Amino acid sequence: VLASVTAPIALTTDVAGDVYVAYNGSSLEKFAPGSSLPTPLPFSGGGPVTLDGAGNFYISSPAGTTSYQFFIEPPSLSGPLFVSGTGAGFEGVSGIGVDAAGNVYVASITSSLSNNAVYEYTNPINTQGEYGIYTPFVLAKGFTALSGLAIDRTGNIYVTDAGAGTIDMIPANRGQWTTLASGLGAPANICIDGAGNL
Repeated sequence: VLASVTAPIALTTDVAGDVYVAYNGSSLEKFAPGSSLPTPLPFSGGGPVTLDGAGNFYISSPAGTTSYQFFIEPPSLSGPLFVSGTGAGFEGVSGIGVDAAGNVYVASITSSLSNNAVYEYTNPINTQGEYGIYTPFVLAKGFTALSGLAIDRTGNIYVTDAGAGTIDMIPANRGQWTTLASGLGAPANICIDGAGNL
């Protein structure tokens, strides 16, 4: 039990069992397996957080128009690297995920229904480990109030819509998204286990 955690906004884990906890707009902490004592990490942002298979660490601001990527490894890239947000047209991020190919997906927070969408950043890190500013592609829209995002092993994307009370799926072939569950009481987030259960 992580007794020292106060008002966390997001968390994720890595393959070694470390737990990463983000706090709203302030800090990020790492908890080693079996430890209740945090190690502060030199990142801020305090929004949705995830890691990819290569150990690259992604954290997004819950407010504002930016999406940031941070690197755990290699140490020479341990500072924050600005990836994108330019031209996105949204006001914050409610979920972030990375697929096996390194593509980044962001669920937007916005007061405009036309921008309440899932955005794709196609492979923002090149083979030299460089980064840049990218204008995201609108992958799916028509949601009410997105509140979470997760990706399964086959590339299907799942989002929670707190405004509509639904869990929706964007298929791996990027066809029309469909509603898997409805009538939920403002679902706040979503995750997937190794067996594919939501």
